[in-house]
Amino acid sequence: MFAIIVLALGALVTATVMSFASLHSAAYWRGCALVLWSGMAAFVTQATVDNLNFLAPLGVLFLVVGVIGVLAKLISDGMDRVDRYSKSSSGRRRY
Repeated sequence: MFAIIVLALGALVTATVMSFASLHSAAYWRGCALVLWSGMAAFVTQATVDNLNFLAPLGVLFLVVGVIGVLAKLISDGMDRVDRYSKSSSGRRRY
């Protein structure tokens, strides 16, 4: 459980920062940040209000979905950069 929360906090910070810093995919990052913040809100609400036991699994679901979304976007962006780099270097002439 601790590992999920640590991973989710890293993804939460990444998604929140990128939602403001990104120029071309800000809507995707804002969606991920919204899902992650919803998961954290579910945990906080479940911890502070009694008889809301259904919020813990819902919070975990939101956090896992948000982490998967952030990791998928980071991997996709990284692979695009590698692809762009490999195409630009292979088109050069060598003398």
